[in-house]
Amino acid sequence: MSLLTTHILLYTLILITSLLVLLMMLWHISTAHLIDDYDMPQEWYEDFLAAQFPGWRIGIWALLFFMIPLNCVHALLCLDFYAGHLFPRGQGDVIPSDLPTSCSSRSNESSTATLATGRPDRNPYSSAQHRNSSLPQYPNATTSAPAHKTPTEFPQTYHPLLSPDLPRPLHILPSLYDVTLILLLVFHVAAFLLQLPSNLASCDWTPPGPIPYSFYSNPPRWNARLGGQKQDGGVESGSRDVSVRDRCVRINIDNWISGGFDVAGCFILVALHGCVLVCRVWECVRRRRGVKGLEDMGGD
Repeated sequence: MSLLTTHILLYTLILITSLLVLLMMLWHISTAHLIDDYDMPQEWYEDFLAAQFPGWRIGIWALLFFMIPLNCVHALLCLDFYAGHLFPRGQGDVIPSDLPTSCSSRSNESSTATLATGRPDRNPYSSAQHRNSSLPQYPNATTSAPAHKTPTEFPQTYHPLLSPDLPRPLHILPSLYDVTLILLLVFHVAAFLLQLPSNLASCDWTPPGPIPYSFYSNPPRWNARLGGQKQDGGVESGSRDVSVRDRCVRINIDNWISGGFDVAGCFILVALHGCVLVCRVWECVRRRRGVKGLEDMGGD
């Protein structure tokens, strides 16, 4: 597989993964608003949200929601740039491939009719073809003129930071972009994993001040009836009271599921950008050794 096809494959996967990660991030952050459905105590609610979204964590979320859509645009530009090297614009067949086949089939049908009847086929197509063949043929300027090709073919739409007209130091910026995105995703994953124990420990939260009942039983003001169905008389059947601790565990499970998909997508995106970074470094090494690179339309 050449370097061009490798880059095209990697950025195709990056584009798909970035779109999926963006959806997973929206799902992950929306689980924080599902706490309202569990009728949790107001004190616990405020403490839990404060632990989920400290100032630095909000900064990471804001950067992610900026970088992931930008990564989709970056992947599209890279795909256009590398595909422009592999398939230069303005080249290829403009004549339908089935045209010679159709002409030859018409000619074969005419020859068969001549052998069967002893007379040439006088259909309009064969007559027109005969008249055209008797006319003097002049060379076509559009077909006989040699195609002008530049020594090095480049796509018409350049990547903003991969254009060959830019100085070489500016080509380091895509690598810095990959490193920045990798570090941001790693911080996001690490923050989620390190926050799991504290989220589970929040289920041992004790309300401030004395209470006349056990917190781990079913407090009258805080219990939630889950799983019941109303009968005709309006009385729920099969419902059971769920304690605050059990509801806290369910909230953590929702957070683990949505965050798990988010983290898995981030892991894949980190691996893909790592591969792109390695390929770019390898391409620079080959260029310094004098091996043809992307600028020369090749590179195994």
